[in-house]
Amino acid sequence: MYLDWRSGRGRIIVVLEAIDSLAAKGLLNDPDVWKRRLTDDPAGVLNELPYLMFTMLDRVTEKSTTY
Repeated sequence: MYLDWRSGRGRIIVVLEAIDSLAAKGLLNDPDVWKRRLTDDPAGVLNELPYLMFTMLDRVTEKSTTY
């Protein structure tokens, strides 16, 4: 079941802040694109979450093993 992100403004704010945080840490590319897509096409973003999760997990584990 997909949540309608537009119905919960508070959730959108939290996700937008997370996007900024992840971008600042170098874990997410093109934050402005993700923000725009989140507000314009939340269902499309949700469809990409599995891909994004695996990509970010790969980046996090790469960074944690290089220190």
